[in-house]
Amino acid sequence: MTGAQREFKYGRAIPAPRSTDFDGDESGREAVSAKGDSRMIGKMRNHIQLSERWKGLDLRLLPIDELDVRILSKLRENARMSNVEIARELAVSEATVRRRIQSLEEKGIIQGYSCYLNYQLIENPVKAYVHLSLESAHRERVVSRLCAHSRAVAVYRVTGDHDVLCVMLFIDMSELHDFLDSYLQMEGVRDVQTQIVMSPYKGVPWTGV
Repeated sequence: MTGAQREFKYGRAIPAPRSTDFDGDESGREAVSAKGDSRMIGKMRNHIQLSERWKGLDLRLLPIDELDVRILSKLRENARMSNVEIARELAVSEATVRRRIQSLEEKGIIQGYSCYLNYQLIENPVKAYVHLSLESAHRERVVSRLCAHSRAVAVYRVTGDHDVLCVMLFIDMSELHDFLDSYLQMEGVRDVQTQIVMSPYKGVPWTGV
């Protein structure tokens, strides 16, 4: 098993992205589309530092240990690294790295492999946070429809004045208008409030927005 292609129990083998395209955030190995933009890559690599994030946790009580954290950190720093390269940098055997990665996949800690895209280099995306108040009798049906929408990035149950928060990424304003004026005109939706992202101070790495 190599860094270029790893068998994954939840799906078929997925080629690893090129090192020049790597971004370093959520869910394993990802790539950014703007491969020449070193500033973007550097910024994304620093998005979440695993060692810093988990330094206060007692790893003895968790399903990972220090070596797992170091391996995960290497995978997120460079998605192209092979088992041999990781093993060399961490001063362990290639077989150890291979077994650890397989175990992390089987435990569901590594949930999958994907590709990061910078949507802003392709389109003029409209990111919107849509807050909804729902009637409890219709909540499950409405939430199912929201989750099924092709532009829904995430759908959350939240506290506060509203029941649900939808994170949407539309291609343009007309799609947003259609979502608000047509798609949400369903039984069970009592109130809708929308916030449109003007520009990110610290955006989501896997969309570039």
